[in-house]
Amino acid sequence: MTPHITFSNTALTHFRELLDRQDDTGTQLRIYVLHPGTSLGHCGIAYWHPAAGTPEDASIDAGTFRLYYVRQEAAFLDGVSVDFRKTFSGHTLALQAPNAKSVVVIDENSPLAHRITRVLETEINTHLSEHGGTVMLDEIREGGVVALKFGGGCHGCGNAEQTLKETVEATLLKWFPDITRVVDGTNHSDGVAPYLPRKTPVAA
Repeated sequence: MTPHITFSNTALTHFRELLDRQDDTGTQLRIYVLHPGTSLGHCGIAYWHPAAGTPEDASIDAGTFRLYYVRQEAAFLDGVSVDFRKTFSGHTLALQAPNAKSVVVIDENSPLAHRITRVLETEINTHLSEHGGTVMLDEIREGGVVALKFGGGCHGCGNAEQTLKETVEATLLKWFPDITRVVDGTNHSDGVAPYLPRKTPVAA
């Protein structure tokens, strides 16, 4: 699919002026999604050069420039609107991305990373949220190894390893036969153990 992305006239003028200031006339703009399909999902726009592209890249005519994106992110980018507004302190770029957080746009034909994200959001984070915790995909490594990162109440928690093996890994292995192992990529040493079950009450 080709995502429908709209720019206000002020946004088109703003980006065209930014591109005209670049020394390299080949510089273009790229819209991207971070943490797609999760509660942290959001979009951004950055400078980009087509020479750094891959076959997965595509582009649309934004009006005064071509806007590049990754084909696999098209569903998350659909419906994005971009505006450049004047504020009391100057100007601000307002980017609305209604589908960036949506797991609904992920299906069996989606990339493995997106499908893993959907299971994490719908099958696992709904339970971890009871303790203020969350887990998200960090990367997929060679050999089917999936690295995850814990956050919230699971960051620094003494039960994180048990949660990883008994809940997260067991669920992902059930859903995805190509996964061989699930590992924790979180740096728990800088966590504060915000949730630890206690056997005795804490003195006031």
